[in-house]
Amino acid sequence: MAKKASILTVFVASPDDVSEDRDCLEDVIRELNLLWSRSKTIRLELIRWETHAYPGFGEDIQSVINEQIKNDYDIFIGLLWKKFGTPTNRAGSGTEEEFNRVYDRYKKNQESVRIMVYFKTTAADISDIDLDQLSKIRAFQTSLGPKGGLYWQYKDKDEFASLVRMHLTRQVDDWGKTWGRNPRSSKVLAKKSKKKNNIPESIIETVDENEEEEGFLDLVEMGTKHFSTLNEQTQRITNCTKSLGKKISERAEQLKQSRQVGQEPDIKKLKRICNQAAEDLDNYTTAMNSEVPIFGGTFRKAIDAYARAASILPELQRDAADSEAIVQARDVVDELIQTIKQVLGQMNNFRTAIASTPRMTTRYNRSKRNAVAVLDAFIKELESGVDYLRESKKTMDSLLPKFHE
Repeated sequence: MAKKASILTVFVASPDDVSEDRDCLEDVIRELNLLWSRSKTIRLELIRWETHAYPGFGEDIQSVINEQIKNDYDIFIGLLWKKFGTPTNRAGSGTEEEFNRVYDRYKKNQESVRIMVYFKTTAADISDIDLDQLSKIRAFQTSLGPKGGLYWQYKDKDEFASLVRMHLTRQVDDWGKTWGRNPRSSKVLAKKSKKKNNIPESIIETVDENEEEEGFLDLVEMGTKHFSTLNEQTQRITNCTKSLGKKISERAEQLKQSRQVGQEPDIKKLKRICNQAAEDLDNYTTAMNSEVPIFGGTFRKAIDAYARAASILPELQRDAADSEAIVQARDVVDELIQTIKQVLGQMNNFRTAIASTPRMTTRYNRSKRNAVAVLDAFIKELESGVDYLRESKKTMDSLLPKFHE
């Protein structure tokens, strides 16, 4: 049986260099609508100039888009990476103009709209980099703080999908409570105030309740399984790092013993020891180059499962069993945060120790650079993982008190 649903519109603004990430928003919103189909009477509708604008004329291209896509959507999502965009007659780019329009609206009525801005951090090919564009992006990013804006960074479309899934879940759960009471819907809210959920009746879409959907416990189980695998991978990496640390200490002791007081140093012997240390570093780098991508992939799968589980939280029955399931899921996340923070500290210390070793031979210097590079990559994965885990935990923490109301 189909049921009616209210619509919250989501507008995405970005240059074309993040088109892949912009496209994945459609999948995220489709998934959220499916997850909420049985319990929520809210649906998200994505608005993009590619799908909602049509040929026309105006002062410039952006003015045509402005006229056709009115500034009355509910959620604004801005994405930037290495391009700021083409200047308009009113702003540094179409994306900036769209942000300025929605920010002016926000200043007039902070309950009318929610603004979410994301910056992609993936390294770009040097031939694709325009320093002037990067400078404008940096200036725009810096300007958000004084405006009271908090932005998020992401590495790729998978991380963006996990982040925006959690953020949209929290925005929708707060709609009609801390925001959304704008003039456009206030009259409808008044008419529906006797309803339990106070949701306006801006009905333009229906949901098929017979569609298949994943359950909260299924997703938590999936995420927990990935986290278990993650712990195993972390242990392998930790053991590999400890093994290298032991070998480096042994090589350092050999170098020390080779430098006899009052004797000329045996250069050949010293070089042999340094090259053996270089081989140790090369073996470690090879092993880490294999482990780090696997670790990152498992991490993203775990975060994605928990992000999707968090998006289902608002529809749970708010009984003791559901509350216990959420607490257990949150505890798993919290435990992993603490574990990864500990590993992160160890890896940072080890990275510093390797980077600070003297430049002894050409081969050793090259091996040291490679080892430091792979450690940097792993540390970045750990830091990113902790950020996403914290965001997942915040989503659960924000919704858990509602089970005790």
